[in-house]
Amino acid sequence: MKKDVTTIVLQTTDLITIPEAARLLSITRQTIHRWINEGKLARLKIKGNAYLFREAVEKLRRERNG
Repeated sequence: MKKDVTTIVLQTTDLITIPEAARLLSITRQTIHRWINEGKLARLKIKGNAYLFREAVEKLRRERNG
């Protein structure tokens, strides 16, 4: 049986680590994890490492800064 496969191509600049996002937003990593659990941010795991979409983090930063 053949499985459907979807390929997504991302640039490394499209992704940001949780510590980087926390620094950018001036919040704790725990807050980032809470937001992931609440569905406010989507997490992408690649080979055991967690990443966030930079665009989503930037959007939150704009919303927080008015």
